[in-house]
Amino acid sequence: MPQIHRTDGFAGRRPHRQAAAFCAAAAALALCSCVSVPALQTGSREPVAPASHNVGGPSLGPTAVIRTQSTESTPLPRAPRTRQSPTATAVTTVVAGEALTATDDPTAASDHSGTSPPDSGDGARTKPMTLDEAIQLAMAQHPTLLQALRNVDRAAAIRRQVTLYPNPSIGYSASEVGNDGRAGQQGGFLQQTIVTAGKLKLNGHIADWAITRAEQQLEAQQYRVRNDVRSAFYTLLGTQQRLEILARLREVAETGVRTAQALYDAQQGTLTNVLQAQLDLGQIQILQQNAEVERQANWQRLAAAIGLPDLESRPLEGELFGDLPQYDWDDLWLRLQETSPELRAAEAAVEQAAWQVHRQRRQPIPNLIAQASVAHDYASQFDIANIQLGIPLPLFNRNQGNIDLADAEYRIAQREVERVRLSLRQRLADAYQDFEQARRQVLRYQRALLPAAERNLKLAEEGYRQGEFDFLTVLTARRTFFQVHLQYITAWTTLRTAQVTLDGLLLRGALETTPPGTQLGTLGGRSQALSGQ
Repeated sequence: MPQIHRTDGFAGRRPHRQAAAFCAAAAALALCSCVSVPALQTGSREPVAPASHNVGGPSLGPTAVIRTQSTESTPLPRAPRTRQSPTATAVTTVVAGEALTATDDPTAASDHSGTSPPDSGDGARTKPMTLDEAIQLAMAQHPTLLQALRNVDRAAAIRRQVTLYPNPSIGYSASEVGNDGRAGQQGGFLQQTIVTAGKLKLNGHIADWAITRAEQQLEAQQYRVRNDVRSAFYTLLGTQQRLEILARLREVAETGVRTAQALYDAQQGTLTNVLQAQLDLGQIQILQQNAEVERQANWQRLAAAIGLPDLESRPLEGELFGDLPQYDWDDLWLRLQETSPELRAAEAAVEQAAWQVHRQRRQPIPNLIAQASVAHDYASQFDIANIQLGIPLPLFNRNQGNIDLADAEYRIAQREVERVRLSLRQRLADAYQDFEQARRQVLRYQRALLPAAERNLKLAEEGYRQGEFDFLTVLTARRTFFQVHLQYITAWTTLRTAQVTLDGLLLRGALETTPPGTQLGTLGGRSQALSGQ
């Protein structure tokens, strides 16, 4: 046992008291060495370019058939995704004589990611939930996806209705009844409105673009749901792993309290060391309690993002750490302009408004009203026929207001495309900033802070065994070591959520707004096509 140098007045104790103190310290150190600390992934030391994969909005099954009129639907994009490296870089430190290995081998953290956090209740006995399972549940159950899908059906139903030809009218007619005591002319008529100027066809073109808009809105909502689930999953996964680290840190802190108390009882320690160890333990217990409350809240957020608020709490199984992805600003911006469903929906609205202008300019051309009738003249005993053709004269109402309205809506739609494009660029700047800051934080932890914390702890433990440092120094080094790893987990969580935003075309907040409708009520409706005015 190394000689402990004293500076607090206990150096003159009798030898049997010193022997008792040394025995207590040795027992405490042996207990410390039995504390198991999980392997912590530190990730690779250099950024690795990600592989591409499809992260577009998944289909809703065979009922989610995208119907496109006049244009082809935009294919789902392919986006970068991280790939786990098979190479592991080990960094070893010593905690009270026990080796602590930090590795970036993905298999090393899978057990920790899938194990239940403390006090997780019945969820600890259930099968862990994976990210793919959570996304599949959301795609099948989320109410906003069903809304968006029915919105496509609504647009298709309106398209079918506004292109239907008007029904004919049939009726009974009688004239000169009672003339000379006879029945007069008795017969029937058939009347048909003949729609001119291709109004119904133009209605179809307008509705086709409304369907395209609804399809793009459905795709955007799929992205929002998927991204919300992924973000909530990674946030909860980070909280779960922080709970695991805090549980190990609490074990070490409890051991520190026992060690400080044993040294104090043997008159080889100070009351200050005991109180400091107790304060450290109390702070860790508060952090653990707060993390557990945060875990429960994050589970509720994940369940809401999935669309199943009553989903039973379960541990998660996934990989928070891995190779660092890289993105290029120009590539991200080009991808957004080519594949963003928000931009595609705005462009479809421009086409829809352009056809509406043509439609309103055709509205003043009157429809033809044709009527044919057959009657029997009881006075002359002849059968007679009548044919009538008529049109309303557009003398006063030539649809001037609706034409101006359609033209204004067309110009508004054009400006909306510009607004959406600027909004995408602004949101991309924010998301790219968040990602780059988190990525550089992770790199800083990997290259400097984690190795420094591990080295500091190792030196503190070795110095304590050799009598160079007191136990308070060891407690401080342990606390710093675990705090750095907790901050490292937080940095990775931030990085993953920022990556979700970039991969998911900046679409978030599936529950914030109801998917917008196609607003076909005033866009060349069937009643206007059949109206004489």
